[in-house]
Amino acid sequence: MRRQSITVLTAAIVISMVFSINAYALSGSGTEADPWRIQSLADFNDFTGDPNYWDEHARLEIDVNLAGIPYTTAVIAPDTNSSSDYFQGTPFTGIFEGNDHTISNLTIDTAGKRIDYLGLFGKIEGSSAEVKNLGIEDCNITSGDGHPEFLGGLCGYNSGSISNCYVSGSVTGGHYSENLGGLCGHNTDGSISNCYATGSVTGGDHSDYLGGLCGENENGTITGCYATDSVTGGDDSWYLGGLCGDNDNGTISNCYSTGTVTGGVNSDYLGGLCGGNTGAVSDCFWDTETSGISTSDGGTGKTTIQMKTVSTFLDAGWDMVAIWNIEEYQTYPFLRKYLAIDTNYDNKVDFFDFAIFAEYWLW
Repeated sequence: MRRQSITVLTAAIVISMVFSINAYALSGSGTEADPWRIQSLADFNDFTGDPNYWDEHARLEIDVNLAGIPYTTAVIAPDTNSSSDYFQGTPFTGIFEGNDHTISNLTIDTAGKRIDYLGLFGKIEGSSAEVKNLGIEDCNITSGDGHPEFLGGLCGYNSGSISNCYVSGSVTGGHYSENLGGLCGHNTDGSISNCYATGSVTGGDHSDYLGGLCGENENGTITGCYATDSVTGGDDSWYLGGLCGDNDNGTISNCYSTGTVTGGVNSDYLGGLCGGNTGAVSDCFWDTETSGISTSDGGTGKTTIQMKTVSTFLDAGWDMVAIWNIEEYQTYPFLRKYLAIDTNYDNKVDFFDFAIFAEYWLW
């Protein structure tokens, strides 16, 4: 009997050791000084597959290419039961340091099913949660019909902090979809700063709260951001905006949008910057020419040339030294994350930058 007890105890210890090794396969210890380090695609898969990492510090050490890897739910912190109106998974509550790296070719396709909380992160939750310094390039997020909610390139839902991030790609919801944004589907009590989104945001018939950057900003803060996404709703779609579909008692400042905003038959509350607004919008602009829309619930409409004139933004108090830059009459304002030699502002330094530099060398 004693020998059997010892055997059982030994087996339990071995199982516990194996579980511990598998649960924490990444280098690091999850602290601010020694974060979990994602140094390969295998590490990325370990991180995304283990919720034990999601309440601690993690840092991306490489660019991650997800081409050929299909997902049907959010990659990190997905909802596990879309039949419920409430999030059923494990939210992300930690700190994710993108370290100025990119995650490219993210594809989430639900194959026509209604699945909520889609994006790289399904749900970022809590005032201590943070995602920063991350680029998501060439993503495609697609959900089906039947009232899918909370879709975004970076996250479906945020109540934490998102800063210095960008997304390029498409976010598409089926009929009756709600809270779709190029970067974030729904921002509740959270903050989004110095971020941008480019690409497209599309909803089917009866879709609500679609925005180039954020679908709905509820009691949250958005500052120093812009969106160039086209925003398109089907018939009977409400609250569509170039930057934010609806600003519900939130605060939006020093932001702009340039993308088209269109809805189908019987659509309402369409705006160049915001479709609806019950909060505070200050020192924000949208391009009335490129957007194809002359009204907005918040913000000031400007022509394309005015949007490419530095005085438009200096007069509004924008920081055009530390936060923003602009090539007078050539570009819209862009965030100062680019190297000085990135002359075409595509977030890369390559032969094209050298060609531009060479062209003007003798001027």
